Amino acid sequence: MIDSRDVSVVIQGAIDKLNTMKACASVRKFLPNSRLILSTWIGSDVTGLEFDEIIFNQDPGGFPYYAWRKKSPINNTNRQLVSTINGLKRVNTKYALKMRTDFALTGDNFLKIFEGTKSMKRIFPIATKERVLVYSAVDLDNGREIKPYHLSDFYYFGLTEDLLDLFDIPLVDDSEKVYNKMSSSISNRYTPEQHIFVNMLRKHFDVEFDSMFDFSAKIKRASEMAIVNNCYVVPCREFDIVPLKVSLLPNTNLISRDFMKTYSQYRYFKLYNKYIDKKFEIPFRCFKIEIFCRIALFFLFPLFGILILNKTKRKIIRTGFIKKLEDIFIWNK
Repeated sequence: MIDSRDVSVVIQGAIDKLNTMKACASVRKFLPNSRLILSTWIGSDVTGLEFDEIIFNQDPGGFPYYAWRKKSPINNTNRQLVSTINGLKRVNTKYALKMRTDFALTGDNFLKIFEGTKSMKRIFPIATKERVLVYSAVDLDNGREIKPYHLSDFYYFGLTEDLLDLFDIPLVDDSEKVYNKMSSSISNRYTPEQHIFVNMLRKHFDVEFDSMFDFSAKIKRASEMAIVNNCYVVPCREFDIVPLKVSLLPNTNLISRDFMKTYSQYRYFKLYNKYIDKKFEIPFRCFKIEIFCRIALFFLFPLFGILILNKTKRKIIRTGFIKKLEDIFIWNK
């Protein structure tokens, strides 16, 4: 297996003192010989945090997702790009892990998973030297289907040169901040996840994808081909990483409210079987997870909505309950 001395960890983003302290400590515990690079913003208080190198970046700021909303969520794509690429540029090991300041490792299983991906077949389009490990799902709400080129940006692991290629891309410019001018939505050109993946791919070949609202069959197929050839999706629990914010927990369970519109590992393997290796057999564990998630989505989620009206309490209790069921039926703990 990969030795932790061959891995550098870039922890990027704003400092949340308690959570970032836990994040740094988890790296020391599970990757004891790795190099830890903390990449944050000028003026951040990093006293008491353990790291090998600190980078203070000029904050490029965020911008609204939706120009027509008075209180729009903030798009932090440029913040992620700046803090991540500046951290990766200081890496001198073969492998790199990029994670947020509000996530923590619970083990090093992702090293073994990455080694296993090397035996998997690949065909065009190939942009990365090896597949990059990414999270298997993220909260989506587009009301239609899985968004093309949309993978979670919570964490990435792979060859350092591949992660550098992934993040060495242009920042979101003003022309892309107010791009989609449909009657029902005035929004950015891409989601943060799409901006990262699409712009990396465009350095290697042409990508036909004008905006997040492109859902043609041709674009969907091209997106699936790019994902299955250049990435490998892994659930948080299998990767051995957990979020430290309650608000992120529902998005990192095997099941989230938008499970049907995300890339689960089961869906990833179906794509691999469809496009690359017809003889590939999907692990039975993935079928178990898929069935479990569908039951939870259609029966347990509505039940919690009826019994617990307070949204915050419902989120905390439901997440804990689902996790217990995962332990019993999926992870056998």
